Amino acid sequence: MILFRWVAQRYPLLAIPTTLMLDRVLTRVVDLPTWLLSRANARAQEILQRAFSPFELRPVHYRTLAVLDEHGGVSQVEIGRHLDLDRKDVAVALDNLSARQLVRRGPDPTDGRRNIVNLTDTGRELLPQLEEALAAAQRDVVAPLSGEEWEMLVALLRKLQPSCEVVAARIAGDLADPATGVTT
Repeated sequence: MILFRWVAQRYPLLAIPTTLMLDRVLTRVVDLPTWLLSRANARAQEILQRAFSPFELRPVHYRTLAVLDEHGGVSQVEIGRHLDLDRKDVAVALDNLSARQLVRRGPDPTDGRRNIVNLTDTGRELLPQLEEALAAAQRDVVAPLSGEEWEMLVALLRKLQPSCEVVAARIAGDLADPATGVTT
């Protein structure tokens, strides 16, 4: 509660007024990290959605284009692994991007059973505009923070994320899921 009030006093434009928020929220959760992270994420996602809406795209579309730009032509399965997305979600994103002629699917020359997805010239030309919108969204998300606080936030969030090695091992099926203990 103390942290919530401090944030509301320091950054009055950041959230719903304290009196309204406290009427809606169970007071025993307002200072819990899970609650605070969830609320911050909801705000960040809203800002990202607004940033990409002029392009009629969503954040997942940008991330998909970025994977293709960084890694060249890859399969749908590989895109899913890079983005930690289910293959159905990847398929939906690619359908949208294909319809806009931002990506192109074609047969894999080494394995006719799968398709390779490539960035089109149109997709490559759009990326800098999307990256400008993304940078502006990042600034909006952390606007209430000083530069030092921004760096500290990023460092703390990285600390909360599983390491790349853990994620890679889980993807490869070499690591048990911590929630279930089952090796995937």
